[in-house]
Formats: sequence, structure tokens, C-alpha cells
Amino acid sequence: MMINWKKGIFSSKYKLFSENEKIGELKEKAFSSCAYGSLDEKQVKFKKKGIFSSTIEIMDQTLDENVGHIKFNAWGNKAKIFFEDRELQWKYDNFWGTKWSILENGQAVARYKSSTTSGEIESAIDDEFLLLAGLFVYNHYVQIAVIVAVSTAIIASR
Repeated sequence: MMINWKKGIFSSKYKLFSENEKIGELKEKAFSSCAYGSLDEKQVKFKKKGIFSSTIEIMDQTLDENVGHIKFNAWGNKAKIFFEDRELQWKYDNFWGTKWSILENGQAVARYKSSTTSGEIESAIDDEFLLLAGLFVYNHYVQIAVIVAVSTAIIASR
């Protein structure tokens, strides 16, 4: 499965395409505790458990039930994704943060690539929630990097 995505430079809305046909999206408002996504017929909600929590619930919006959760690494370079009895690892594959993977039992099940306004997802599995979770984790870390960069620039300008 190959999925391409596009977004605006300062946007957190990812539009997902397969063979130039829109098949979904992921959208998150800055400083919001929720993000929403869709891929094919699946509707997902990512919800932060608390203000300072590093855990995000993954909700199937159609069934209105929790299907898993994401646990972020404090260093901002890894995360774990849990679905029922499955534990997967999200990790960057390069120094620049433009490539990342989701691993299960040490094997990549999905690979991602990004540029400023586009990217792609390549996966042998057909798990919409997992593929959206991989993009959600990336967007989460991008938002943190922007906050750190802006804060650093403000402090350095004083």
C-alpha cells in the first residue's frame, strides 16, 4: 500500500491520497487535546489523557471505543503504539527526521518519508488506525520542535 500526503507549510492538516484520489486526512489544531483522522472508511480520534500526560488514546469514532494508545518517549525521538495485544515502536530512521518507521517485533511494518509539504507512507499492512497513528506521532514531534525553536529564538533575542 502506498499513500501520499500533502499539507500547507504551517498547517497541521494532512490530506492523504492513493493514486491521486483523496482517501483520508489527519487534522489537529495547535494546543488542542484532540486530533481527528480518517483513512478509507475508518474514523479515528486521538485524545490526550491529561494536560501533562505523555499518553494519547486512540479511539474508533464509528464504534465510539478505545482501540489503543500511544506512549511518547520523553526525549522526543521514539514512541510506542499499543493495540490490544500488539506493541509497536515508532522511531526516526534518519538524523533529519524526514524518515521514520513503525516496527513490530523489530521488523518495519510501515515506512514514512516527508518533506516540508508532502510525504509518503509505504506499508505492507492495511491497518488504517496504525498508519494514521504513525503520522500523528510525527506531527506531535514536529509541533514540539517548532515550540522549542520559537522559544529558543525569543530567549536568544533578549
